[in-house]
Amino acid sequence: MQNNILICGVGGQGIVLTSKLIAATAMAKDIPVMSAETIGMAQKGGSVVNTHPIMPVTASLKGSSYNGSEMLDYLAQKVGDLKTVDGESACVTVGSPRALNMVMLGQAVRTGVLPFGIDDVEDTMKKTVKPQFIEMNSKALRLEI
Repeated sequence: MQNNILICGVGGQGIVLTSKLIAATAMAKDIPVMSAETIGMAQKGGSVVNTHPIMPVTASLKGSSYNGSEMLDYLAQKVGDLKTVDGESACVTVGSPRALNMVMLGQAVRTGVLPFGIDDVEDTMKKTVKPQFIEMNSKALRLEI
């Protein structure tokens, strides 16, 4: 079975860490992995999905409007079973806006589309994330919304 995973986000949301956790967790389970990072797409007008839109810098500088609804509509048409998450509300529950990446990863794992579970990701996270951030990230990963 092959999974193709595309992770998008605005800078500072922990997207690089999320991709590394997915890759490392898969490798720990002897699942072959290929990974690549393209950093800076949001600043170049790339797409970002969240029920609470974060305006890309380019739209802000141009004075353009951006509410994310066009992207969500497009994805709803193209994706068979689109799941959306109110990231802002989830981060309030966790206690930090910096935990959005783990909230999203936890929700993705729960859908069953990834070949591992929450415990597997948490084990990898404990080896990867700085000790002072483990508790918050575990809470975010395990948040059920």
